Amino acid sequence: MADETLIVNMALRSLGANPIANLDENTPSGKLAKQTFAAYRDSFLTSHPWKFATMQASIPSDSTAPTWGWTYAYSLPVEPTFCLRALHVNGEGIESGMWQPREHKIYTNIASPLEITFVYRSTAYGYWGAQAVDALAAYLAMNWAMPVTQQSTIVQEQEALYEKKFRRARATNGAEGTPVMLEANTWVDARFSGEYIRLVEPAE
Repeated sequence: MADETLIVNMALRSLGANPIANLDENTPSGKLAKQTFAAYRDSFLTSHPWKFATMQASIPSDSTAPTWGWTYAYSLPVEPTFCLRALHVNGEGIESGMWQPREHKIYTNIASPLEITFVYRSTAYGYWGAQAVDALAAYLAMNWAMPVTQQSTIVQEQEALYEKKFRRARATNGAEGTPVMLEANTWVDARFSGEYIRLVEPAE
């Protein structure tokens, strides 16, 4: 099953570099991976509405309203599913003008509860699927190409390889099912208690 070390080593091998034993390894590659892996993983996740990292939730409004411009503020999920990017609010995208993301909140004039679809920080790599894992490794290799190899030609090669693998992963993702739904009452409880939120498959 894929884990962070395996994905890092896939990227390093693509660059002709030696693999690492773990992200705490005191080597240039180990330090680079530890410093940047999480940020690049999150960047990769927000690059597309991956179904393995997309959820729906019903969330309550905050007790404090925005200072101006909007009627309600809604804090986005933090635990156990950290929201990286809000996709839809009550079925509407950001282009609708009905909501705006600010300071890890949603500002809107829509009354509570708010139905949101969002990309979350998925670290269960075994559920990503082989194509997405491969694309993440290629994304790492593209971003690490210059610090690891110091060769611009390799950077260009890795950029082209990433684009190819990203398209393949996106096509595979498009053929998969729908995201899970967080029940409103358990989300409210978990938001303030820190308990695990139960996932519920959406009705067919």
